[in-house]
Amino acid sequence: MEQAENISDSFTDVHYVVICACTTAVSISLVALLTKVFHREDNLSNIVTIIAAVIFAYVANKIFVFRSRTDSFGAPAAETFKFFAGCAVTMLLEVFGVVFFDSVL
Repeated sequence: MEQAENISDSFTDVHYVVICACTTAVSISLVALLTKVFHREDNLSNIVTIIAAVIFAYVANKIFVFRSRTDSFGAPAAETFKFFAGCAVTMLLEVFGVVFFDSVL
């Protein structure tokens, strides 16, 4: 039984890596489309891309990786909020980390 759980975990890991790769592809493609084809400003393109990539990652991970099911009406809202809050925290850490390390190095 433990071996079956390990195999299931391995498939979840593979799904997660594939979704991460797809999210990166969405991000790179969208920023290129906005800046090169539609000639939008870099910062605006980056903001739109981040929002789209996070939404894509949430939906894809919910469906294909975590296979999350919710029973109550409020549960999806709470789950969505937690996901986006986690993304916001990591984005802030990334932004401030880059500023910090850029000033130190």
